Amino acid sequence: MTDPSGAQRMFLGKDDTMVPIEPGTALDDGYVVDAVETDAIRLRHPPTGTQISITVPPPEEEARR
Repeated sequence: MTDPSGAQRMFLGKDDTMVPIEPGTALDDGYVVDAVETDAIRLRHPPTGTQISITVPPPEEEARR
């Protein structure tokens, strides 16, 4: 999503809630956002050291090319 200033914004959804994220955002399940990239969101769970990556699909206009 692009905000009014033209900056890209990313959100993660949980149940019926959308949470805006950026590097450093602490999520309620203990994960922390390490990176927000064009193709992935990288999360880390500090207590266990677990790292996960969530693939981000390309924007619709790129997917149609």
